Amino acid sequence: MIEIAGWSGNPAYVPWLIAQMSDEANGRLAGEAFRLITGFDIEANDAIPGIPNARSSKKQPYPMPDAVKLNTWWQQNHQDFALDTKFFLGRPLSIEWLNHLLGLAEQSHRELAALHRMLIQPGSSRFPTQASSSIQLRHLQKL
Repeated sequence: MIEIAGWSGNPAYVPWLIAQMSDEANGRLAGEAFRLITGFDIEANDAIPGIPNARSSKKQPYPMPDAVKLNTWWQQNHQDFALDTKFFLGRPLSIEWLNHLLGLAEQSHRELAALHRMLIQPGSSRFPTQASSSIQLRHLQKL
């Protein structure tokens, strides 16, 4: 459910995602789902709590978020996220935004951008996010 909430782009899920951050088992995934909707980068904004294992020596795919800091940020910025709009990494979902991300985003976000692009434009081909950079560059130039 946490992943689906993030993939949905629906800001109505954000308060629920923040509540999930208090659970060690789900906190990291909830933080990434929060980022997928809001674009808020937990590490870049120093929103990692000073608790043991927050920056575990065991490599985790996502940092453990500081739910209090994210909730404070959300309370200050929620008005920028209309409930009738789907968002991806902090901006309304659009072909232009997705094309931009295909060239600049992290790999996992580029893969989601490629999938969102196919959903918005039925019949379009999937952007080859696993292809070599030269092939991807040629595809980007055609967009």
